[in-house]
Amino acid sequence: MATTLTPILTTLPTTTPGDGFSVFLWDSQYKFVPGGPSNSLGYTNYVGDIGVHTFGLSGAYNGVRGAYLGVGFDIGGQFGTTNNYKTGALSAWDGTALSAREGLSTPEPNSITLRSGADLNWSVITRTPNLSTMSSPVTLHQTVASLDDIEYKRCRIRLQDGGKLVRVEIKDSNGEYQTYLEQTLVPTATLANAVYNSVPSIPNTFNVGLAFSNGKTASNCWIKNFSVYGDTVDDANATTILDTLTALTVVSPTTAG
Repeated sequence: MATTLTPILTTLPTTTPGDGFSVFLWDSQYKFVPGGPSNSLGYTNYVGDIGVHTFGLSGAYNGVRGAYLGVGFDIGGQFGTTNNYKTGALSAWDGTALSAREGLSTPEPNSITLRSGADLNWSVITRTPNLSTMSSPVTLHQTVASLDDIEYKRCRIRLQDGGKLVRVEIKDSNGEYQTYLEQTLVPTATLANAVYNSVPSIPNTFNVGLAFSNGKTASNCWIKNFSVYGDTVDDANATTILDTLTALTVVSPTTAG
């Protein structure tokens, strides 16, 4: 599976950007039910006042039903935290046990977070540091004065090795894809034998979804293209196929509404 998309732009220079967006896979046998609002990016569980004010309910949401895996492009930095009662890690990345509410309380803006599926309570598998600090710096947020000023970036998500490896790549200024997240996955049926990088058992068929969330801010989601390819895309031909595609962006320019 390969997906192309491009990151976020915002409104006024003094305005906080939206929370971010997520790309996720879920078992095709389940009817789609979105996850929580705000920093859950439409994928994971959430408890908070946005739900109360919007719907007059308890403010508690489960994540996407039948979810297998969610990739969050985390502009605000909260998708990879336990804030708003989101599930944390099943175990720490260094092997130290963590409960669902420990660790992960500090936001990491401009990052990418990988979350597991519904059977593993949408737990955090891993998250990157701020992408601007990496060897090939990139920013998932831009401030523009008009649509003409948008600088599109291309990202792709590749699920490989029968669903046991995921890569998230972003094309740099030289036109080369750089890997910002690469993670092995362990398909596991239940929480009883789960490890930090467990995902649910691989379903026979997937659906692919995209969600964008503002939270309490105001940004728009402009989609130029969102493309999904199946198991015919491999390392040998992925670049050739994907380079023929246009991109996706999330934008709310300063003077174009």
